[in-house]
Parts: sequence; structure tokens; C-alpha cells
Amino acid sequence: MRLGGSVLFTVAVFGSLAYLLRRRLLPVSAREPADRQGQQQDSSSPTEHTALLAADSSTAAQQAVKKLQDVYASMALAFSAAGLDLGTVAETAAWFETGPPAPWPRRYSSFLPHPLPPGSVRLVVVPLADNCPRLASMAAAAAADILSLLPPGCKVFSNARQNLHITVFHFSHPADTRPDSLDARSGLAHCLAAQQGSAGAQQQPGNEQQQQTRQQQQQQQNDGNPVPGSQHQPSLLPTPAAGAAAAGEAQLSASQLALLPVHQRPEPTAQQLAAEQAAAAAVVVATTPFTLQFERVLLARSGVLLLTWSDPNGALARLRGSLHSSFPGACSKQSSIIHTSLFRIVGTPAVSDVGSEQPGQQQQQLLGEAEAAGAKMSAAAVANISAACERWTQQLQGMRLAVSSLWWVCEEEFSSIQGQRLPLACCSVALPI
Repeated sequence: MRLGGSVLFTVAVFGSLAYLLRRRLLPVSAREPADRQGQQQDSSSPTEHTALLAADSSTAAQQAVKKLQDVYASMALAFSAAGLDLGTVAETAAWFETGPPAPWPRRYSSFLPHPLPPGSVRLVVVPLADNCPRLASMAAAAAADILSLLPPGCKVFSNARQNLHITVFHFSHPADTRPDSLDARSGLAHCLAAQQGSAGAQQQPGNEQQQQTRQQQQQQQNDGNPVPGSQHQPSLLPTPAAGAAAAGEAQLSASQLALLPVHQRPEPTAQQLAAEQAAAAAVVVATTPFTLQFERVLLARSGVLLLTWSDPNGALARLRGSLHSSFPGACSKQSSIIHTSLFRIVGTPAVSDVGSEQPGQQQQQLLGEAEAAGAKMSAAAVANISAACERWTQQLQGMRLAVSSLWWVCEEEFSSIQGQRLPLACCSVALPI
């Protein structure tokens, strides 16, 4: 048995040596075709790999476009079917000064019940007039036309042509301010530590339930959910972006932020603002110019007239993703659609006197009385406005916005992009894929 094993081992060794020698001596063309086929199956060429990635990216972009189109169609249908949401319109009034002659956005330093510190709201936008003056003019014409169809007595804030924009990314949002967007803890770690320490020292037996209730209310407000009797985010304000990366251990949780109300968070330092500007410029300059596609003009039930867009090549989605990863301390409030706000209804007849400062139950009662008094838009007015939106949709169909310029903005008043602006230019040459 031992001898037989040795013989078999010797045969195997010589067989292997003979095979290797044959492969070395024979030309490549004489080697087994199966070897070459196996190598081809194991790896594809760089060109084929790039083509596969491009195909996957194109498919994802097309699916995203279809999803946005469905969302916009649903929003338009909701207004056609039910008209304005008077509750949301009343809530929106909290963000505006509504006195004569016409409403205007409230400055963040004058917010009620608590003003925000300087530099609290910062974002990146696509300015329409900078990238396509003709399209901005057509958008303003559409707004003026539809504005003329509103019932008498409506209080409306119209965005100026030079301020029309698409919000790309919020570093710091009025409902979720972040002093340092480059810091994973948003520059708030020391504030939270002090707040938690103070809360622990002041906690007394018997008032634990009250503290839990206050924390739940703060949590709801920070997440954008209505809290009766409190100032909170209008329904059209951006919502958390779908697909955002999960927060790491070093990042702040929503429950932690709930302990630190927005008005108690510090203002950003000059150094933090300069670092944010430089990092934003670096992200944008690494982005090639891209194109957005016009989709629809619609009046949302919240009272905002919108110019809506899609992202046919997925370029804006990639830019938002790059900004999200580059600014781990940025706010969670991000836009989930692509839109330009043309005007905003902040009061209708008999609803303008229903202030958002009213307690929730009382506000709902007053809104019910206002609807009964005729504040609700007539079916004819809703039909005329919907028809005008459809007419402008057809007129603008096929329009595209070529984007090569963006702005970093430190906004001073609600949703107007009034404040410090820093132009951000896209890359002037095509980058390799």
C-alpha cells in the first residue's frame, strides 16, 4: 500500500510538471480555449463596466423622474378636488408679516415666539434668473396670470423674479438650526451637555411627567409635526430627504436635539461660516453643469404656486448626495421634491384673522367658522385656477434649465433668499466618469 501511494504521488507530480512545461512552450494560440473563456467570464473590460454603470444610473434616474411626475400629478389633483387647506394657510401666516399693503416674509430675528440668532438659516440654491433669464420671466408671467384668478381678499406674497430659485440643500433650517454643518455633532455638543446637566439638577420628584410632556412636544416640533398652540413648520417646508445616510454614533439624535430648542442654539462663528462656504464651493466645483426638466405648474393645497422640475440624468440627486456626505452636521430637513415657489397664499377672506398663535382647538373652531362664512374657495375658482395651471404647463412643456451657477445663501427672512450670497460655479470642463 505504501509503494502504491508513492507511485501515485510520483505520477501526479510528473503530470503537473509536464502540463506546466507544455503551457510554457506552446504559443498562446495553441493553449486551451477554455482557459481564455474562463478569463473572459471572470472579468469584463473597463469600457463594458462603465457602460453597465451608466445603464444602471440611467434606469434609476428614469424611475426617479416617474416618481416625481406622479407626486406632482397627485398634488395638482388634490387641489382640483378639495381646494385650499385652510388650516395650513393659517399656519403659514406665522412666517409672514400680513399687514398692509401686502404680506412680506418675517425676518428670522423677528420670529415669534422666539427670534433666531444671526446666521441660523443657510442653504444652497439654483437661481433661475442667473441660469435662464427667459425662463424666470415666463415663470413670473405665469404667477401674475394665476394670481389674477384668486378670489378678492386673498393675502399673497409673490417672490420677486430675481429671487426665484430651486432649493438644493439646507445646511441649517429655521426648524432645525445647525451652527456647524461640518461637525458631525453640528457644533452643539457643549450646549447639549450644559442643557442636560441643568435639566438633571432641576428635576424634582413629582414633575417627571411634565418634563416628559415638554420633551415630547419639543420632539414633535423639531420633527415638523404640529404641536397645538405652538409655532411649527408649514406643511410645504422641506421634509427629511429619502435615502439619507443613517446617523453614526457621533451624530446627534432627534431625541437629543429635542432637549435643545431651536432658539437656544448658538449662532455660527465667522470661522464656521467660512469653512462651510469653502467646503460648499469645493463640492459644487467638482460638479459638471447639469440640466433640469420642467414638469408642471400647480397650486398646492397649502397655497403655494409651484413650478416643478425633474432630474433626468440624476445629476441633482448626486449633488445633493455629495453635499449630504460632505456636511455630516447639516440639518435633517431636506427637500424631497424639486420646485420653485412663485407665490404663497398666507390669508383668505375671514381666515386672515385666525392667527396661528391661537390654541389648536380654538384655531380649528375658528377655521370651521371661517369655512362656513365662505372663506373656502368656490368650486368655480378652483376650476379656473386648475385650468390656468394646466394651460401654463402645456405652454412651458419641454423647457429645460441648464444649471452652471449656484448660490450659497445666508438667509435673513423666511423663504426669500434675501441675505448674504456667495456664487458657486460648477466645473467648467467635463470630468472623467
